[in-house]
Amino acid sequence: MDMYHVYRQVARETLPQARIVVDRFHIQRMANEMLEKMRKRFRKTLPDRRRLKLKGERHLLLKRQHELTTEGFDRMTAWLALFPQPGEAHALKEGLMAIWDSRDRAAAEQA
Repeated sequence: MDMYHVYRQVARETLPQARIVVDRFHIQRMANEMLEKMRKRFRKTLPDRRRLKLKGERHLLLKRQHELTTEGFDRMTAWLALFPQPGEAHALKEGLMAIWDSRDRAAAEQA
């Protein structure tokens, strides 16, 4: 379900035995929103030329790494070498999403 606290409260009151699970879509959307906020905040600290490069590569951060083409992956690798702070945030997002890529609970807990 959505992470909205009222939904959780209603589910607990009406279905006390139910297990509440947040769906992948909402997790990924929230991770991308946080990554985008961080990218914009970081971009403001850069000189104009570097800021424009960061703006043009926005989609590389938001797209899942395993979905990038070889060219996209190479561009992202070069881009992250220039901007390590957004690179760390991207790695955290990918690590979080790796949990959802797991085939079973044991693999998810390991991730």
